[in-house]
Amino acid sequence: MHAATTEGLWKLNDTGFERLRREPYFQPALILDGGGRATIASERNGQVLVDGTAIDRGARPSLARTADGATHLAYVSNGVVQLRHSSGTRWSEAETMQARDPSWPTLATSGNDLRITFIGRSDHGPDALWLLRLPDTVPILIPSLAGNVTDTWLTLNFGLTSARSYYRPHDVLVTLNDEWIKVFPRTVPQGRYLFRIHPSRVQTSSGPPAVNRLGIRSWHSNGGSYRTTSEFRLSVRTQWSEHFAFASSAEEVLESMEKKVVNHDQHDLAVLANDLDLPVAAPEPGVVEFDITIANLGEGTSRPAHLEMRDGEKVLAEREIPALAPDASKTVKMPLDYDGKIETVVFGLRQSKPDFDPTNDIMVVNLWAPRASPTLPERSAAPDEAAPIATGLEPATDFTLPSATDNALIRLADYAGKVVLINWWRTSCGFSAAESPRLVSLYERYRERGLVILGVSDDTRESVAAIPEYLRRHGITWPIGLNDQAEFKREILRETPGDTPGNYLVTRHGRFVYLGLDRDDASWRRVEQAVTQALAESAPRAAAIESRQLPASPGFALLDLQGRTVTPASFEGRPLIVNFFTAETAAWAGRVLNSIAQTHRTPGLEVVGINLFDSDADVQRAIARHGTTYPVLRGTESVQTEWIGSPKSWATFFVTRDRRIFKAILESIEGGLEEHVFPRYAQHLLNHS
Repeated sequence: MHAATTEGLWKLNDTGFERLRREPYFQPALILDGGGRATIASERNGQVLVDGTAIDRGARPSLARTADGATHLAYVSNGVVQLRHSSGTRWSEAETMQARDPSWPTLATSGNDLRITFIGRSDHGPDALWLLRLPDTVPILIPSLAGNVTDTWLTLNFGLTSARSYYRPHDVLVTLNDEWIKVFPRTVPQGRYLFRIHPSRVQTSSGPPAVNRLGIRSWHSNGGSYRTTSEFRLSVRTQWSEHFAFASSAEEVLESMEKKVVNHDQHDLAVLANDLDLPVAAPEPGVVEFDITIANLGEGTSRPAHLEMRDGEKVLAEREIPALAPDASKTVKMPLDYDGKIETVVFGLRQSKPDFDPTNDIMVVNLWAPRASPTLPERSAAPDEAAPIATGLEPATDFTLPSATDNALIRLADYAGKVVLINWWRTSCGFSAAESPRLVSLYERYRERGLVILGVSDDTRESVAAIPEYLRRHGITWPIGLNDQAEFKREILRETPGDTPGNYLVTRHGRFVYLGLDRDDASWRRVEQAVTQALAESAPRAAAIESRQLPASPGFALLDLQGRTVTPASFEGRPLIVNFFTAETAAWAGRVLNSIAQTHRTPGLEVVGINLFDSDADVQRAIARHGTTYPVLRGTESVQTEWIGSPKSWATFFVTRDRRIFKAILESIEGGLEEHVFPRYAQHLLNHS
């Protein structure tokens, strides 16, 4: 072994290192020929030298010798990497390699192949390691997918938001980078699908992130429900990979290495629906077979596993899955004794050893709507008696919603003693459009006998402006409320599909029943029958729906951002809007709350923000982003629990002057109606509390 140092050239023998030359070598690089003769490159006074001869201005030299005997020299000069070659005593002209702020170039050989690695600036993140494979002059970022992808697959998971039979068959096209991957004709795709893709279809990059465009397009020519969810993952297999950690300490390096971002040798089983072909309409009770595929997407052979089909905790069917090599798959039939009532089944794997990605081990499949429906009692036995509770009936609870057409508030309790048909609908729903003329006819026939229809719109911020025109076009004159994500959603929609159009009936005696979705003639006949039966009941002597009793609001004693203690007494005699938020959820209502604070403070209303456990910097950024002018307090877990009841990161409470909670809105949705709903409730607090 030889070594070059600032003290000279050394050779290791049996007794230790022997100095062969006494000459200082700075930034030395050393290679030996077949006879053991050393060639040394070094830096001195800004010059690159090889065996003492100046070659060029530069630094950080590196040497290598290929199998053909040629010597190669790489070094940094004027902010680029230079490369020279020599087969004797003369060096070639310098070749410039593309690099940005390079340092520490290193040559390596394999036969006559030559490659250079160096540290250089990257477009994103810290400096990175780059690789040049000569004769290429464009470097590749390491680790990189460029020229390294051997296999690619796409997993796509379709989820349904309600029962399968509530959908209508339609066409779905899946594309990747505008190339067709899969067509689902005249069906309702559901579950996790695996698609093998040629690596050439995937965009990769050695610099900025590459964009791959996944398209999911659907075609349907009739009104119906097509609301689904989808999740996807694009995965690649590479010939090689390396892990680099840029960290300030050894602990950070170890922590980054523990995060499993690359599967090197583990198996990874996935439950797939590639061979699943379920009818859209509910079948007759009997045996229904599910063709379920298990595929190994990992890098190691799996162990035998156990596949179960469950309804809750009940195991409906099970199959043994043999050991699968990487890329292998197995399709099994899972029989279900369908009784017309099971709504969801879950397929799950049990394994003796966890695999790389456990989220692939479970697949949920929505089945068909139950055949049995709640029934109304025929009629009361006597005028004074409340109707007996039949299957599906329970006491109705009061709710309040803002009107979609004026500044009024709609309260269910105002219609006690009437037969109230609550219609859950949406302007963009084809089924709602088909149902509206029937509802208008029903209302005209029976409103003199005590029928009230309350419409509740499922429209979001993007479509709420279409409501007035929809009502005019269909001749709808009954009250229409907006979904405020409060007690109507929590207590009325809580155990129903939530799709439109759905109908709920409140009898004269204050009993509540869900009538189901109205999407065919049989469903409409059920609505008509329920209304006529309920109208036949005699009216009760006392109000059957009690007005909602407003609960007392909890207290708080919290510090504001200046360290002062704030309590509800600080706002004595003024109604409050209390908004719990984090830096991430501040945008859900930050703008509208700030507007309310500015316009309603003078009349006497206060807005208070309670931040949930963000850093000072994150809170200040959220305040600056929304121009917040109202007080912001530091929340505690105890206050969060007392007000919200759970560790939610957002909630808004409308509190009256006498410290009663008029509205508790515990969640927001994308496209939520805060800008339409919150000012209405703020004005109500000023006018009526």
